[in-house]
Amino acid sequence: MFKKPANAAMTDSQWRLFWRLWKSACDAQGWTKAKGFSPSQVDQQRYAVLNRLGFNSLLQVNARAGFDRLKAELERLAGQVSGAAEQAAAASGRDMGQERRLRYVLARELLPGVAAYFGDPKAYVATIVEDKFAADLGFVPTIAELTDEPTFVPRMTRSGESRVLEQPSRLEQLVMTLRERIRGEAQDVGHDALAIRQATDARYNARRDFFHQLAGCGSNHESGRNTQSVSRPIPGAGTAAGTGLEEGVSMGSRSGMDSTVPAEMETEVAAGSARQDFDPYAGSGWYKGD
Repeated sequence: MFKKPANAAMTDSQWRLFWRLWKSACDAQGWTKAKGFSPSQVDQQRYAVLNRLGFNSLLQVNARAGFDRLKAELERLAGQVSGAAEQAAAASGRDMGQERRLRYVLARELLPGVAAYFGDPKAYVATIVEDKFAADLGFVPTIAELTDEPTFVPRMTRSGESRVLEQPSRLEQLVMTLRERIRGEAQDVGHDALAIRQATDARYNARRDFFHQLAGCGSNHESGRNTQSVSRPIPGAGTAAGTGLEEGVSMGSRSGMDSTVPAEMETEVAAGSARQDFDPYAGSGWYKGD
């Protein structure tokens, strides 16, 4: 595999994911040495795919919409249903890439934050979803059933006319609600950004598959990492000294949290960080560009 050059627009994880998807696409389409394709002919196929999507070079593919389109096309070529589904959604104006990023934020940041500050995230979020969306939908949806499609709400003007206003999607509304509640609870117990991050990381690394499943995005979610379309460290709630979890200070009994981060979770946090930063293709050569 090729290492990402410094002038590439994609993130490191997206770059690695591209080459894995490209190999799957080549295998499915028969663009391989076993089928009589030379390396230059395989490169020509890659250029053709990029050109169809409006790119002159792989270096031009940006980390948001550009990569989403490229990923969907490679998945289609590889015969993966999700790629075809995303292309159908895009044709109707629905941005599946944004939806993936919102679900990743839920899985990586917000649901672990709920677990740290409020207890059972499944029960806690179900209550919020019921309060916000059940009356409108006629049933209580799971997180996986919420989408990033905009919602439209009728409103009466002062002149008595009825207008339909576009509001954020239900999925985005859930993200905003959870972020505000976590921030408020953290402020109430005197936590700064570091304490929030430690609590969140500990829960995430202990039960990451559970959080991804609950968020409806699956455990393999590399394409969403390090993207910036959803802004997203939880804002700090205060800077008072002596509130960090690293000092073992109580987080407050009324919030339903553990008093400290268990030692085994601290180990998992460190190990998890190492895994995310590890480049499996280090030293295997540099991509020279198109």
